[in-house]
Amino acid sequence: MTRTQTDHLKLDFIVRNLAYKLSITTALIGFVVLLGWIFNLPFLKSVLPGLVTMKVNTALSFFLSGMSLWLWDQNHPQKKSYLQLISQILAVIVAIIGLLTLIQYGFHVNLGIDQLLIKEEENAIATSYAGRMAPNTALCFFWLGLALILAWYRLTSIAQSLAFASFLIAVLGLVGYVFKISSFYHLESFTGMALHTSIAFILLSSGILLASSQHGWMQEVMSPYLGGIIARNLLPLVIAIPILTSGLFLSAYRSDFIPMELGFVLRVIINILVLGGVVWWTSRYLNNIDKKYQNLQQALQEYNDNLEAKVYERTHQLECANQALIESRHQLSNLINTLPGIVFSRSFNHNWSIDSVSDGYFFIIGECKKELCQSEQKCSLQNLIVREDLPKIVAAIQTAINNKTAYEVEYRIHTSCGHKKWLWEKGIETSIDGNSQTIQGFITEITSLKETEEALRESEAKFREIAENIREVFHINSADLSELIYISPGYEIIWGKSCESVYQKPESWGESMHPDDRDRLFAACERLIQGKPLEEEYRIIRPDGDIRWISARVFPVYSQSGQILRHVGIAADITNRKQAELEIRQLNEELEERVQQRTAQLTAINKELEAFSYSVSHDLRAPLRGIDGFSRTLLERYTDQLDDRGQHYLTRIRAGTQRMGELIDDLLQLSRVTRSQMQLTHVNLSAIAQEIAEQLNESEPVRQVEWLISPDLIVQGDYQLLRIVMENLLNNAWKFTSKKTQATIELTSLNSESKESDYLTYIIRDNGVGFDQTYANKLFQAFQRLHSVEEFPGTGIGLATVQRIINRHGGDVWASAVVDEGATFYFTLQS
Repeated sequence: MTRTQTDHLKLDFIVRNLAYKLSITTALIGFVVLLGWIFNLPFLKSVLPGLVTMKVNTALSFFLSGMSLWLWDQNHPQKKSYLQLISQILAVIVAIIGLLTLIQYGFHVNLGIDQLLIKEEENAIATSYAGRMAPNTALCFFWLGLALILAWYRLTSIAQSLAFASFLIAVLGLVGYVFKISSFYHLESFTGMALHTSIAFILLSSGILLASSQHGWMQEVMSPYLGGIIARNLLPLVIAIPILTSGLFLSAYRSDFIPMELGFVLRVIINILVLGGVVWWTSRYLNNIDKKYQNLQQALQEYNDNLEAKVYERTHQLECANQALIESRHQLSNLINTLPGIVFSRSFNHNWSIDSVSDGYFFIIGECKKELCQSEQKCSLQNLIVREDLPKIVAAIQTAINNKTAYEVEYRIHTSCGHKKWLWEKGIETSIDGNSQTIQGFITEITSLKETEEALRESEAKFREIAENIREVFHINSADLSELIYISPGYEIIWGKSCESVYQKPESWGESMHPDDRDRLFAACERLIQGKPLEEEYRIIRPDGDIRWISARVFPVYSQSGQILRHVGIAADITNRKQAELEIRQLNEELEERVQQRTAQLTAINKELEAFSYSVSHDLRAPLRGIDGFSRTLLERYTDQLDDRGQHYLTRIRAGTQRMGELIDDLLQLSRVTRSQMQLTHVNLSAIAQEIAEQLNESEPVRQVEWLISPDLIVQGDYQLLRIVMENLLNNAWKFTSKKTQATIELTSLNSESKESDYLTYIIRDNGVGFDQTYANKLFQAFQRLHSVEEFPGTGIGLATVQRIINRHGGDVWASAVVDEGATFYFTLQS
């Protein structure tokens, strides 16, 4: 990146940052003035007493236009269309406010927009219509709104011109306030422009000009080149000096300090001195630039001289490199000659004879170069090739030349020692200097590979011997299953047909299948062709009518290129196993029948037990009701004849009978949850808990209890049984938090995991009296209590009932607690 590009990026960053700050400042001015109108703060509305106020619509327009400019200046590609839409909407609103205000002035109409938000007093300072902005203010907003809209559509020059025109109007208004020339910002018959309105317009116009400084006519001013630098240095003086000198002249004239003629002369002299100084500074700046340019020219000449020297030096280096390349080629040649294979070339003649070979040739034929060359034999690999293999080599080369591809060929040679070796040759046609044709390539010995192939064939023969002596059927099929490549003799034993018959007619394999299994087997074969292994059990019908069960496993075999050339499989006779399975199935059916009979017996026993429970309950309740009734009668009719001890005894008797009744109810419920038939459905534990909470709150409205119930805890289970669980656990939490001023009861869940799967654990937590964790194992046993009846009433059956219900749902329940800090009950349900 050049120095100029770096300066350009730095300047662009500074300018965009300044435009961003100006947009925020403008929006803040509008927002602060709006606050001044809302809270009736005069110093925010007019800055100083006696000055015209910034109108509500003016403040709103400044806020909207500042935000529009801020959005226009954002760099978020993913939000570009969204930001563009908002920015354009804000700009359109600003332009419409300015245009409607101009229409009101031009056509002497009142459209009702001036007092729409906040009303202004009718006798406001320098205000023709209450709440209406000045016409020059409306014109600036109309221009600036259009400028913000046009900037989005790359009409930058027009937008900058509108912004600069608004800047001049605002500067004129500010000059009017500074030098007390009211006609600059206030036409007598119209509303005047406020002081902070002028300042805000200067900031907003400058922000628009800077935000698009890389386009339009502003790019000349903000250029990193010499013209841009001079423009940026001179423009502030061109704008400020005439204003300053004119203002000083006007102030001196108003105070009668000097006559008008003398003031005019002095103003001319000052302008000449200032502008002359600007010209001197510009000349000095350009001279410095010119000196730098000449210095750069001289440095460039020196650089060219240095470059000439470097070119000479580089040429010498290239010559050295060329010499090194020659040496490298020599080393490469030596390296090639050390390879165990042969790098060769063939001449263009009728048999493409080998005319040059690397020293690997001597390694392959088993002779040293010196000994071979001293002998009477000719040092030629071509003479060692077995004559019968020469036509094969020539044909392979010619085919490769015609197809413009490389060739591969295997052939034999006889060494000088009489040994036979196998060679593998790969070559390709090349041209030297674009004219003469030759074949170049590489030859390596593959004698050991050929011996390995021979050993593999022998191994295959042994495998065939094994395959033909097993009882199972081993077979090899083509990739599309249309051809049977091999089948073992076990086929004749199991299928009762000759192997020759299935070779001649492969489809006869499918004809032997049982009709009920045929479609399933054909579908599995289609999947096998696609590459999915086949593992099926099916039946066949032998020619003698005997039905056999077959277990088949077939797998695809892939080539090195990843394609299927065949399938291999094995089929075994599993008729005996199937008969055993049939016998087991019959035994299972008999066992199922016995289970059903036993279930019916248990159902009858449960009904008898339920009838017995009802009878016991009825027989126990009758005397209990009598004892309770007679005790109540004694207390009501003979109170005056009983002393305090007698009344206390009768009260204890009544409490005991009532507790005995509760105990009977709980015992009956405990027996029912074990015997009742479960109806599984979706159960909302959160909804059940909410209902129970409302009932408990209604029962004791004076208690302060905070319920924290997680929503939508949906489980699979029996609704009635799970409601009993929730009633017991939530009633316990309600009971054991009764001594807390501010009680909290919570129902929630958490994710748990085990080796088998993930599951949910449901939690009911309270901040009640808790219990000693040492006795936690007694909680779920019937009649086990960790608190006295006088302290907390209850029968000790509820948690035992909870445990049985949870166990019936395949889950588990446990608890933890700290004395005086609350208790937590956990339970899980089978998913």
